[in-house]
Amino acid sequence: MIAIIGPSIGSAQNPIEVRLQAGSGPSLTLPDALESTANSFFGKSSGGFRINLTADDIFGDTDGARQSSGASYALSLRASQLIWSHSDMDIMWDAVMSVGQAHYKLPDGADPLPEPISVRFDFVTLTPRLYTQFERPLRGSSVWGLRSGGGVEVSRTRVAITSALLDVHDTSTHATGFVFTDAYYGWDSSHNGQIAFGVQIAPDSTFAFNLGVSASY
Repeated sequence: MIAIIGPSIGSAQNPIEVRLQAGSGPSLTLPDALESTANSFFGKSSGGFRINLTADDIFGDTDGARQSSGASYALSLRASQLIWSHSDMDIMWDAVMSVGQAHYKLPDGADPLPEPISVRFDFVTLTPRLYTQFERPLRGSSVWGLRSGGGVEVSRTRVAITSALLDVHDTSTHATGFVFTDAYYGWDSSHNGQIAFGVQIAPDSTFAFNLGVSASY
């Protein structure tokens, strides 16, 4: 993830920081969007013929090897604000609006079709979060910190499933809650530079890992 931090707005005491971010990482709601598409189309198949394409085919593992290959990209606008602060602990909120795309290929197809299948997601998401942040200074002006909290992701997703025999399109809206933890290192106390690693966990135990670098100019 690469971020450009923009000007702050709001009160001088608790300004709202706005930043533009570009990075990779799938939306948490993509499995739900795929399931909705599969149910709306493949569930209508007659004569006992049905394509068994599930989220596990794309996002799951089989014998330790992923059946699909692909990538996800997003451009996001993030706003964040301090709510309350005491000693080393802050309570914060933020909200992220993202526009992105994910594209996966299944070279071996899905039962009973052995031909290659392509699955594309185009999504718009809104993700508000509330979290606690702990921060400690290190040597010089650097800091380390830990963020932990929860949020909800609401996504509008268009799914396209194509192959030599398939041309399926569907658009649906989904929402899922999650909890998350981020650990980060900032190379100056004003957060002009930051390296962060984190994980999000959804109610269905879906994990999403994030690794990013941000800098302000």
